[in-house]
Amino acid sequence: MKKPHFLCSIVVVASLALSSAAQAAHIDVSGLIHLWNGNGNADDSIGSADGSLGVSTQFSPGVNGQAFDFDGSQDSNITLPVDISPSSLPQMTMGMYINVRSILNDRGWVIGHDNGGYDRSLIISDTRFGQGLAAGVGSTYTSSLFDLGDNLDKWFGIAVSYDQLASTATVYINDLEGNSFTQTVNTTLGNGQPNASVGGLNAFAGHGVDALVDDVFIYNRALSQSELDIVFTPVPSVLALFGLAFAALIRLRSVNAVS
Repeated sequence: MKKPHFLCSIVVVASLALSSAAQAAHIDVSGLIHLWNGNGNADDSIGSADGSLGVSTQFSPGVNGQAFDFDGSQDSNITLPVDISPSSLPQMTMGMYINVRSILNDRGWVIGHDNGGYDRSLIISDTRFGQGLAAGVGSTYTSSLFDLGDNLDKWFGIAVSYDQLASTATVYINDLEGNSFTQTVNTTLGNGQPNASVGGLNAFAGHGVDALVDDVFIYNRALSQSELDIVFTPVPSVLALFGLAFAALIRLRSVNAVS
């Protein structure tokens, strides 16, 4: 029997490993209703809520394929035809992978539908929220969960789970290195704008972000920390994958030698 060529085997095994890594970049759990991958468009790959791109929105390499590239300007964003108000989604979770390049202003909001009342949102920079990762909860509060200044130019996962029945919001972060953190606060939320926006707030200027954003998602229930740990499963490094590939090849050569 003809033995597989060593270099060809490297390519096959490594390709399989890299494919597995791409699939591991985002693992679905039940309740996922919208997912915007950012692979060259703002299409919803799960539902029918295709977004509209702002004229300055670009695309760059992300965690899983391409990512949305926002420069902080008012027209560098995405408009999503989704109502994330408590009346539409009493329980919900929204989040994404994000890589923040710089803090442009004192009110950088990544996703939200705010109409002036601190509605549902994910915030990476706001002096009223302690300049840390926070969420819209109906009033101001100081988050001590995450120091963004120490984590620029680095991919991490962020999310917020809202439970309108319990009047709570749980802010979540995953550093993609096996560590995750949460902070739960009370909410007094009302309804916001009927459309959500990513990269800033359409209704208000000065809320843009200088960041890459990948795999924006919405679930129709409040995910727990352990479930979000699954959603943000760390992606194995390329070196680790090739290490696995070589280990498999060594075993393959041993089997071939015996045969």
